Amino acid sequence: MAQNFFVPLANSSEEGERVYNLFIEKTGHPLAHPTARLQRITFRRYKKGCYTAKVNSEIRNWPEPGGRVFAIIEFADFIQIFSTFCAWLYPIRVKPHEVIERVYFVDYPAEGYRSESSMPAALR
Repeated sequence: MAQNFFVPLANSSEEGERVYNLFIEKTGHPLAHPTARLQRITFRRYKKGCYTAKVNSEIRNWPEPGGRVFAIIEFADFIQIFSTFCAWLYPIRVKPHEVIERVYFVDYPAEGYRSESSMPAALR
Protein backbone atom coordinates (compact mmCIF):
# COMPACT_ATOMS: atom_id res chain seq x y z
CA MET A 1 0.00 0.00 0.00
CA ALA A 2 1.40 3.37 -1.00
CA GLN A 3 1.78 6.00 1.70
CA ASN A 4 3.25 9.42 2.41
CA PHE A 5 6.96 9.89 3.08
CA PHE A 6 8.33 9.33 6.58
CA VAL A 7 11.55 8.27 8.33
CA PRO A 8 11.02 5.68 11.12
CA LEU A 9 11.76 6.82 14.67
CA ALA A 10 11.94 10.51 13.69
CA ASN A 11 10.06 12.64 16.20
CA SER A 12 8.76 15.02 13.53
CA SER A 13 8.65 15.41 9.77
CA GLU A 14 11.41 18.05 10.06
CA GLU A 15 13.67 15.61 11.90
CA GLY A 16 12.88 12.98 9.26
CA GLU A 17 13.93 15.42 6.52
CA ARG A 18 17.22 16.15 8.34
CA VAL A 19 18.02 12.43 8.71
CA TYR A 20 17.13 11.71 5.07
CA ASN A 21 19.32 14.61 3.87
CA LEU A 22 22.22 13.40 6.05
CA PHE A 23 22.09 10.03 4.29
CA ILE A 24 22.24 11.82 0.92
CA GLU A 25 25.12 14.08 2.00
CA LYS A 26 27.07 11.13 3.45
CA THR A 27 26.93 9.31 0.14
CA GLY A 28 27.98 12.32 -1.94
CA HIS A 29 26.42 11.16 -5.22
CA PRO A 30 23.76 12.84 -7.39
CA LEU A 31 20.19 11.64 -7.03
CA ALA A 32 18.47 9.85 -9.91
CA HIS A 33 15.20 11.70 -9.26
CA PRO A 34 15.83 14.69 -6.97
CA THR A 35 12.15 15.03 -6.07
CA ALA A 36 11.36 11.30 -5.70
CA ARG A 37 11.61 9.06 -2.64
CA LEU A 38 11.41 5.30 -2.60
CA GLN A 39 9.14 3.50 -0.17
CA ARG A 40 10.02 -0.04 -1.31
CA ILE A 41 12.21 -1.92 -3.78
CA THR A 42 12.37 -5.58 -4.71
CA PHE A 43 15.74 -6.71 -6.00
CA ARG A 44 17.72 -9.80 -6.96
CA ARG A 45 21.06 -10.36 -5.25
CA TYR A 46 23.94 -12.84 -5.48
CA LYS A 47 21.86 -15.35 -7.43
CA LYS A 48 20.39 -16.33 -4.06
CA GLY A 49 16.92 -14.98 -4.57
CA CYS A 50 14.84 -11.86 -4.35
CA TYR A 51 14.60 -9.47 -1.43
CA THR A 52 12.22 -6.65 -0.61
CA ALA A 53 13.40 -3.60 1.28
CA LYS A 54 10.58 -1.44 2.64
CA VAL A 55 10.90 1.63 4.84
CA ASN A 56 10.08 0.72 8.46
CA SER A 57 10.47 -3.04 7.87
CA GLU A 58 13.30 -5.55 8.03
CA ILE A 59 14.51 -7.23 4.85
CA ARG A 60 13.20 -10.78 5.19
CA ASN A 61 15.75 -13.56 4.67
CA TRP A 62 18.63 -11.09 4.19
CA PRO A 63 21.86 -13.08 4.82
CA GLU A 64 23.29 -10.56 7.31
CA PRO A 65 21.78 -8.63 10.22
CA GLY A 66 20.25 -5.49 8.79
CA GLY A 67 17.49 -4.32 11.07
CA ARG A 68 14.70 -1.94 10.19
CA VAL A 69 15.04 0.07 6.97
CA PHE A 70 15.17 3.84 7.57
CA ALA A 71 15.56 5.06 3.99
CA ILE A 72 15.94 3.80 0.43
CA ILE A 73 17.63 6.42 -1.73
CA GLU A 74 17.92 6.26 -5.51
CA PHE A 75 21.17 7.77 -6.72
CA ALA A 76 22.09 8.17 -10.39
CA ASP A 77 24.16 4.95 -10.52
CA PHE A 78 22.78 2.84 -7.65
CA ILE A 79 20.17 2.56 -4.91
CA GLN A 80 21.30 2.62 -1.29
CA ILE A 81 19.39 1.06 1.60
CA PHE A 82 20.04 2.52 5.04
CA SER A 83 18.96 0.35 7.97
CA THR A 84 19.41 0.03 11.73
CA PHE A 85 22.57 -2.09 11.70
CA CYS A 86 24.21 -0.87 8.53
CA ALA A 87 23.12 2.74 8.01
CA TRP A 88 26.48 4.47 8.39
CA LEU A 89 29.14 1.78 8.10
CA TYR A 90 27.76 -0.70 5.58
CA PRO A 91 24.61 0.44 3.81
CA ILE A 92 23.27 -1.99 1.25
CA ARG A 93 24.02 -0.90 -2.30
CA VAL A 94 21.81 -2.20 -5.13
CA LYS A 95 22.71 -1.85 -8.80
CA PRO A 96 19.97 -0.67 -11.19
CA HIS A 97 19.96 -3.97 -13.12
CA GLU A 98 19.25 -5.86 -9.85
CA VAL A 99 16.01 -3.95 -9.22
CA ILE A 100 12.80 -5.74 -10.11
CA GLU A 101 10.31 -3.24 -8.71
CA ARG A 102 10.32 0.32 -7.35
CA VAL A 103 7.49 1.82 -5.29
CA TYR A 104 7.62 5.54 -4.50
CA PHE A 105 5.98 7.40 -1.66
CA VAL A 106 2.69 8.95 -2.79
CA ASP A 107 3.82 12.49 -1.99
CA TYR A 108 7.24 12.05 -3.66
CA PRO A 109 6.76 10.10 -6.93
CA ALA A 110 9.41 9.92 -9.63
CA GLU A 111 8.54 11.93 -12.71
CA GLY A 112 6.82 9.67 -15.23
CA TYR A 113 6.06 6.98 -12.62
CA ARG A 114 3.01 6.32 -10.49
CA SER A 115 3.71 5.74 -6.80
CA GLU A 116 2.41 2.17 -6.84
CA SER A 117 4.29 0.99 -9.92
CA SER A 118 7.83 0.99 -11.21
CA MET A 119 6.75 1.03 -14.84
CA PRO A 120 6.88 4.37 -16.65
CA ALA A 121 3.38 5.72 -17.21
CA ALA A 122 4.09 5.98 -20.94
CA LEU A 123 4.62 2.18 -21.16
CA ARG A 124 1.26 1.23 -19.57
